[in-house]
Formats: sequence, C-alpha cells, structure tokens
Amino acid sequence: MSATIRTTVRGLRDWIAPVLKTIGTDEYLPVLCHARLEVGPRHALLITTDRFACSVSRVRWDDKHPAAKPVTVHIHRDNLSRVLQTFRARGRANPDVRVEVTAKEVRFIGHDHTLVAPTLEHASASAPVPQVGPVNYPDVKRLVRDAATWDDDAPAFGGVMSVDFHRLADLRAAAPKREAVLIRQAPGGPGKPYVLRMGEDYIALLMPRRAMDPDNAPSITDGWDDALAADTTTTKETA
Repeated sequence: MSATIRTTVRGLRDWIAPVLKTIGTDEYLPVLCHARLEVGPRHALLITTDRFACSVSRVRWDDKHPAAKPVTVHIHRDNLSRVLQTFRARGRANPDVRVEVTAKEVRFIGHDHTLVAPTLEHASASAPVPQVGPVNYPDVKRLVRDAATWDDDAPAFGGVMSVDFHRLADLRAAAPKREAVLIRQAPGGPGKPYVLRMGEDYIALLMPRRAMDPDNAPSITDGWDDALAADTTTTKETA
C-alpha cells in the first residue's frame, strides 16, 4: 500500500513545523515521540500529542492531482526535524516536493534532496519482539471533535483558569502564515481544553495548567482595585 502527496517546499514546512510543537519528547512513551501521518483521497494529516497539547496539520490538493490511496503510518520527530533542516525555501523560489508514503518508509523528494524516514510500523515489525497489532496512538481527531462541539446545555464555567501562554506563543509562532487565532474553551467546566484554530489547515488543543474552584478562586483583579477604579477626580488649574 502506498500513497503520494504533492506540495511545495513552503507547503511542506507549513505542514510539519506546527505539529513539532506538540510532539512527545519522553522516550519512555515512544509512540508519542512519533507523528501520525494519515493520507486520504484529498488531504494528508499530521497528528501529534505530548498528552498536554495536541495538534492536527493538513495539506490539501485539488482535483488536478490523482487521489492518493489511504494509508496511515507513524514518523519519529527527529526525522521530521531533519525534513525542515533539509528543505528550505530560498528567496521567492518555491519548488515542488513529492512525499511518497509506504508502510516501510516515507520519502521526501525534492529537486535537489531526497530524505528517507523509516516508519514505526516497519521498525516494530523488524524488532526482536515484533509489536502485535496496530500502533496504539491516541485518538486525537476525536478529542478535537469533542472539544470543538458546543453543547448548549453544558454549564458555563466562570472560574479562574491558568493557561501556559508560553506554550500558546510557541504554537502561534509555528503556525503557518499570519492569520488570526481563533480560541474557544471546550464546554463542560473547569479542566477542559482550549481549542485553537490558526489559518485554514491547523487546529490544536491546549490543556489548562490549573483549574480553580469558582467558589474559592481569588479575584482575577486582586490588588488592582485602586488602579482600576473609575477616575472621578477633576483637576482645576489655578491662576
């Protein structure tokens, strides 16, 4: 089973760079150190998660290209980083790139470079103790769907939520182009993730760092009452 993805150098970089911000780095959880690559008839998805955030990045093609055959594999983060190091846009040039996906490997083929990344499926099959069954990767697409589906009957949450804005800034910096960021908290109260959409082809979930009980949480304006009070004084000039 194989599939071919056609894009450009900039399209390739826009597809890969955002998901590297949410890929796992704990080698004790080796599956999460891989990106899930799903190829469908009209788009290909890269999916990553480190348990605290997850993201989905998409590359699409039009009807001028033949439909790709569905295939799913997993690629280690180090190989995706090498792709970004190898394929760089220079000036206004934006050459074509072809990505050939098989169960054994993923080939990134450009005008001057070819990079081959082995898949987790192939490594598992050739291991001394072969892995039984498919790779047990979290169902990130379901998490995104559930979080992005608004339930009108869900109770509103008015408490204080602590968000890792450094992480948010990382996600924003990696997202392609400079479109506005759409942010929405998933329904259901404290502890639910934030859904972020950046541009047309990137969506992510970011878990809050801490959720506080609305009845016991401090006021978000503690210590600011005097500074934020309405200014009712007037200054009169004297001769």
